[in-house]
Amino acid sequence: MSKQKIILVLIKNTGEEPVLRHVKNELESFQKLVGGYIEVCHHPKLPSGVGMVINEEGKIQNLQQNIQYGPYDVLVGPVVFVYESGDDFTSINWNKETINEVKKWIRKHSIPGDL
Repeated sequence: MSKQKIILVLIKNTGEEPVLRHVKNELESFQKLVGGYIEVCHHPKLPSGVGMVINEEGKIQNLQQNIQYGPYDVLVGPVVFVYESGDDFTSINWNKETINEVKKWIRKHSIPGDL
């Protein structure tokens, strides 16, 4: 299967509600969304195949706290939720149920404050 050129992502900016957006499936697009080098992380309570693209140096850059990741860790700056297929991002398995499940997880783990 060839890599999708445009994919659907769910973006959670600090202090804002998550929004669905179509983006170019290119490194530069994700770097622009998170404001720097990217890192992909996962959480066991998210649906299988869902990853989070974050700024690799966000804590060093002192970006605002966004999502509680664990008891002693937070994700900072914008968080871009993607669906992964092997080494690629895809929209193929993003469906309403998965998106709603991710949004529910975001609401539960968002850092209180601006919302």
